[in-house]
Amino acid sequence: MHGVEARQRALDEARTTLATLRQNHLLADELTDGRLLEAWPTLTIQEKRRLLHGLLDRVVLRRVDGRREKVPVAERTQIVLRGNALLEPVARP
Repeated sequence: MHGVEARQRALDEARTTLATLRQNHLLADELTDGRLLEAWPTLTIQEKRRLLHGLLDRVVLRRVDGRREKVPVAERTQIVLRGNALLEPVARP
């Protein structure tokens, strides 16, 4: 009986994860046409909060070793999306 309960629990968790991923996808589509970077400046504060709350799990900022070391914030930042997926940095020209 414990095996059935464990499988049911795993199935419920998978369904919850799938629902969250679908909701995040729909949220981004609803607020933008898929070009989030272009749309970002035109979104309201509430829309930006809603997007960030739905898409982000956490943002990690690494400390700089000592005051003399100057490492740009972009190089010390990791953005982790829901589902524990690391957002890869975009190469800038």
